[in-house]
Amino acid sequence: MDKFLKILYCDTNVLVKFLLPKEKGSDIIKDLALKESYDNYTLYTSQTAIYEVQSVLKRKVNQPKGHHDYITKKQYSLALHRLRKTLRQVFKVIDERKARRDPQIHYSELICGSSLRDRDARHVATILNHLSFFDGVKFVSSDRKLNKFIKKAGYEIIDPEKISKEDLRNLISGEEK
Repeated sequence: MDKFLKILYCDTNVLVKFLLPKEKGSDIIKDLALKESYDNYTLYTSQTAIYEVQSVLKRKVNQPKGHHDYITKKQYSLALHRLRKTLRQVFKVIDERKARRDPQIHYSELICGSSLRDRDARHVATILNHLSFFDGVKFVSSDRKLNKFIKKAGYEIIDPEKISKEDLRNLISGEEK
């Protein structure tokens, strides 16, 4: 079994799954957050993702009742409370503004000639600037467009909407099926 620290970088949709238990794939994220079933790893995210989560939650609470993305004001309040109280206990948060004064890659460079949105480019830049010196960094996300770009950059993707708990356990522990 691999004894090296494993890095799992989680984007915005993963944080939303962490905060809203009815989201597709949230059971996988809950398991990762509990860390009971897996070997040594650390969950990372970025300050940008936290800002994005607040926007996503606001958008969900403002959806018309009955819309598939709608959440109640109570769910919204609970999610914000959980964001403030428990997120930093589970995830190491990289504040891109403070972590590195001289980034190797600025997110705006990634947008040119790609289909990446501004915020997605910030996630990629965070990985490349702050986590690329670790071996075996895996990207946890259900964003198909972003995942396609990340895969081209050479990172393995864990999609919590598509992976089983057993496959995740094997992937993290380094065992083959």
